Amino acid sequence: MIFTAKPLPVDPVYPADQIHPTGAPLEAGDTHQIVGMVDPPITQAQWAEITNEAGSVRLKVYGFIRYDCGFKREMRVGFGYEHNPMAVRFGGPTPSVMMGVDRYNFAD
Repeated sequence: MIFTAKPLPVDPVYPADQIHPTGAPLEAGDTHQIVGMVDPPITQAQWAEITNEAGSVRLKVYGFIRYDCGFKREMRVGFGYEHNPMAVRFGGPTPSVMMGVDRYNFAD
């Protein structure tokens, strides 16, 4: 996963040094949670800007999940979300919205 407040490039960039393979065998109904770390950490002042409804800074998170679905077949699902502080104010189910960019949101 990539966390950024900068404008996104037209095509997603996944630096090799930020790809950290992890894995767990899963069966139907199982879950596996991956926790991402922001390096360097977001400061309180930066978080105040991100959560400001005036929209001074927008935090974006994007990445992909690669998985083996069996039968020697590897699949990828890409995602891109942007934090939306207004969703919290109006009782939205999540403080993020999916970015409508096909290059970031995809499934093989």
